[in-house]
Amino acid sequence: MLIQELREIQRKHNGHIPEDELHALANRLGKSKADVYGVASFYPEFRFEAPPKVEIQICTALPCYMKGAEQLYRAVVKLAENREDVEVHRCPCLGRCDGAPALTINENVHAIYGSREMYDRCQGSAGPGFPRGRAAAVPHRSLWGGGGEVWDAA
Repeated sequence: MLIQELREIQRKHNGHIPEDELHALANRLGKSKADVYGVASFYPEFRFEAPPKVEIQICTALPCYMKGAEQLYRAVVKLAENREDVEVHRCPCLGRCDGAPALTINENVHAIYGSREMYDRCQGSAGPGFPRGRAAAVPHRSLWGGGGEVWDAA
């Protein structure tokens, strides 16, 4: 129940949990603020600050790693350099080992494409007004500049 409530608060506040909402939830549930904060801070899906415009998480579990995820991660980090509105992270398994490498762009899971196409999808994700959430579509244009071939084989 606590996890569901934290998710709902984060959804209502555009991807983060404000401190006053965390305290109100603790009071409502009859738990200490430390207990609620402890749970929320344990799970990486919860944020306490507003999220960036674009958040990319690249799975680096073994199946994705074997399909070039680390190389993809490094290339995407390079794309995002000096962009305060873009965050790139490694993440544990996304459950899409069948389509490795897998990644998320603003919570949308992308898999079954090669590393090269995943790179292109990341490159095209920073368009103006790019929506957040599961229903968001990935624009197919690049606003990150550059973007030539980053690796030999994808």
